[in-house]
Amino acid sequence: MKILLVNASDAKGGAAIVAHRLLHALNAQEGVQAKMLVAEKSTDDENVTALPKRWWLKKALDRMVIWAFNGFTKQGLWLTDGGFFGNDITKRREFQEADVIHLHWVNQGFLGLKDIKKILKSGKKVVWTMHDMWPATAVCHHAGNCDKYKTTGCKCCEQLRFPYNEDFSAKVWKKKSDYYRNSNIHFVACSSWMADHERQSLLTRHLPVTVIPNVAPVSDVHGHSKLNTGKNIQTDATNRRTICFAAAKIDDKIKGFDDLLEALNHIKHRKDVELVLIGGISDKSLLNNIPIPYRYLGYQRDMMSIYAAADCVVNCSRYETLPTTIVEAQSVGTTPVAYSHSGAIDLITDNKTGYLAEYRNTESLAKAIERAIDNPLDAGFLRKHVEDSYNENIIAHRHIEIYCSNRN
Repeated sequence: MKILLVNASDAKGGAAIVAHRLLHALNAQEGVQAKMLVAEKSTDDENVTALPKRWWLKKALDRMVIWAFNGFTKQGLWLTDGGFFGNDITKRREFQEADVIHLHWVNQGFLGLKDIKKILKSGKKVVWTMHDMWPATAVCHHAGNCDKYKTTGCKCCEQLRFPYNEDFSAKVWKKKSDYYRNSNIHFVACSSWMADHERQSLLTRHLPVTVIPNVAPVSDVHGHSKLNTGKNIQTDATNRRTICFAAAKIDDKIKGFDDLLEALNHIKHRKDVELVLIGGISDKSLLNNIPIPYRYLGYQRDMMSIYAAADCVVNCSRYETLPTTIVEAQSVGTTPVAYSHSGAIDLITDNKTGYLAEYRNTESLAKAIERAIDNPLDAGFLRKHVEDSYNENIIAHRHIEIYCSNRN
């Protein structure tokens, strides 16, 4: 069986990381040959092929259209995607040779609506992993408190500067509705929370969805577990308890960095804590608001050793399909902390595989952080939990079952 995984990148962003892990997991199975097609290639994996560099022009044009629709403001620029520009991958050899096309995160000029339509009409069986809500809404990646996608259909989009009944969210909704109507998509949701959105959306509720968590980095953590390693040199400068926060974009509002700062204000009286930040940040002046000692490490490739050195890893996102940071922390035996909301509730059983805080309650979040650093959970148990639930073979076989059920 030949599988083509399609994602905007093979390394940048959470969707890229887990899609690339799935690629390796599938190729480790007998009778499966998996390849990956991306817009931007960052690894040296011979099973990954990138589109020509002109993709960047389409990404820029796609953002310019949204910028214009929004009255030439940045509001909603990265919160929405209209699928205006993209690349026709149906003529590529990788596509034509594949038995199953497995879409992942395909936005920002990689695949446009016309390209998705061609894929659906190609006769290939299509599986689509929902890394955010975009496949089940018109244009937004996360709907927040809006429920139009499950009641009236998307229009008058709250994430646009000038919403009205026939705004571009309404136009995109009509196109998606037409494309999905007679399609053979089988959706994969990384969490039960995301599956619920698919089942409630007027766009997708008639299409099958299966909950399959992401592949965990079980094979990547050898030598990094708390069971067999000490502090990493990057986080060994002090004897403080280390609270780790990681995100591709730290100041992305969805990631909840502002909530973390408020929570840290509740424990700033403690002299034994510090914050370690990993990832990019647009406005570094925000670092001046951190109320406890901190170290900003920027982007890091060796995340596992940093997580293993930390006393807890915090994820306080507003919405998260299935927080990769939580599973990665558990896989090296570090106690995770998260809100009792969205995909985190599939990963953490409070007091057993991590600590949960009330959603958007920063005092509760502070208490959960203190519980984690003062009463860390058993590292061996956390590691075994990941091995038993999210290892490569289990997740690969669950995907293969869907691939087979969707074959002619």
